[in-house]
Amino acid sequence: YAYIGAFSSIAITGQGKKRNNVIGGFYEKMQFALHYFEQNINNNIFYDWYKHTLIPYLKTKFVIVMDMSEEKAKYCFARA
Repeated sequence: YAYIGAFSSIAITGQGKKRNNVIGGFYEKMQFALHYFEQNINNNIFYDWYKHTLIPYLKTKFVIVMDMSEEKAKYCFARA
């Protein structure tokens, strides 16, 4: 941190924190194909989960809908 009007001498991106994340599917009020990660999720991690966890879990034909709009993201995991 720096005083108002002064530059900070250290650059902090805010991405350095270790995070715990869960990816999973949701169907008829049930969660499935859950996978826990102790790191930030990027497109490679998501693709590996999709290919190796979600797809093998689905036994019949499904339509997969992905939605994480900013408005919906507020409510996805905030429920107890």
